[in-house]
Amino acid sequence: MVADRLAALGQGALLDALGGFGAVLDLDLRVAEASQQVRAALGEVQGRPCYHAFKGRAEPCEPCLVRQALESGERTRGEEVFREGGGGDWRVLVAAAPLRSPDGELAGVVITEESHQVHELKRELAEHQQACHTLFEEVPCYVSVQDRDFRVIHANRKFRDDFLDQRSRVGDTCYRLYKHRSEPCLGCPVAATFDDGSSHTSEETVVTRDGATANVLVVTAPLRDSAGSVVYVMEMSTNITDLRRTQSQLEALGMLVGQIAHEVKGVLTGLDGGVYLVSTGIYRKDEGRLSQGWQMVRRNVDRVRSLVLDILYYAKDRKLEFKLASPLRVAEEVLRRFEPKAAECEIRVVTNLDPAAIRFDADVRAVEALLTNLLENALDACRSEAAHDRHTVGLTVRDEAPDVVFEVSDDGVGMDQEAREKVFTPFFSSKGSAGTGLGLYIAHRIATQHRGSLAVQSTLGQGSCFSLRLPKQQGPHRAAAAPTQ
Repeated sequence: MVADRLAALGQGALLDALGGFGAVLDLDLRVAEASQQVRAALGEVQGRPCYHAFKGRAEPCEPCLVRQALESGERTRGEEVFREGGGGDWRVLVAAAPLRSPDGELAGVVITEESHQVHELKRELAEHQQACHTLFEEVPCYVSVQDRDFRVIHANRKFRDDFLDQRSRVGDTCYRLYKHRSEPCLGCPVAATFDDGSSHTSEETVVTRDGATANVLVVTAPLRDSAGSVVYVMEMSTNITDLRRTQSQLEALGMLVGQIAHEVKGVLTGLDGGVYLVSTGIYRKDEGRLSQGWQMVRRNVDRVRSLVLDILYYAKDRKLEFKLASPLRVAEEVLRRFEPKAAECEIRVVTNLDPAAIRFDADVRAVEALLTNLLENALDACRSEAAHDRHTVGLTVRDEAPDVVFEVSDDGVGMDQEAREKVFTPFFSSKGSAGTGLGLYIAHRIATQHRGSLAVQSTLGQGSCFSLRLPKQQGPHRAAAAPTQ
């Protein structure tokens, strides 16, 4: 009885009762019935092909939802753009469902509008999601989202480009990706945000996948769930390397002034003592006293020279004075000044000088300053290592055409990976207030100015080895000139 009454109403009345867009199409894609809203928007469509009635087309659409429903016998969904009578476009999310006769044969297709408001909300949501994704990807700073284990679960393009490679990926811990550490950093701002739910800032030194160090200003923000609990932390890091370098140089000027004053005061005291011994030795005709005083004068003059060279190399690019020299004589001269210091500290000095290392083209004073710096750092590393009573510092010179190689090794305190990666950066020092952090930075600059390289291998608690590789020839010049010291 109910079915008969519905059939008597007709399909058009049923479509009107459903509201919104609705139409029944026959197997030839012609409109058999249409809802009031369709007729009001598109005019009289009954009997016309759906593609002409709804879109003003002369031929069927590709792809066609109606054909897909007829071929599959199943409901299909899709977005369609219909053209209203006034010429405007009407974007509709529709569903097409096959109609069957009582004996199960396909008789046509009914198309109805899915909720237009839901469709618009989905579209707007997709647009907002795309905008947020674009902002996240393209923002010109490092952005990562981390969980409570400090694992990076999301990272933007700049982060991926600078920190991820074949050996690292999203899912690794931030301290491994940023600093190549095996454990979380002390004073981690991400950990602080998880603890108190507040934003935190800090300045960190990180290492890119290419091995370059960078200073970054870090800001964290909590990401909460619906209950208000912090489930993730977003970390945003801005590269301030250039700014920090400039700021550090300005700060260093004040530090250098204080250090220079302290060093000069010590040198003057030493010179006064040496001059006194020389003067009294001459007056008393005491050759021993005279020799002792003269050695004091020479040592303090060397200190002045080293200090001035450090200042010159840091303050500006010093023009190198290349000449042919003997690598062995350079090493011997440096050892002559270094061995008394090592003897005072009861540290053994071992040398391995290759007779084949005959000559190289270099600024002798600069290379001597470089090697002296490496040897003094090795001495300090041994003095800082208290686990053993005896220590050894080694100096090796060998010919590896087309280069000459100097190696300075020690069995001192050594360095972890983080220290190794920062050791040639300005103002980084493992000596606390006892070091300026300029020595190895200047040494690395001297090596670069010689078109060479300075590398370090070190293990915490086992010692370090610095390897200086310099080309034997810098360019066309006096090839026949005799080596000079």
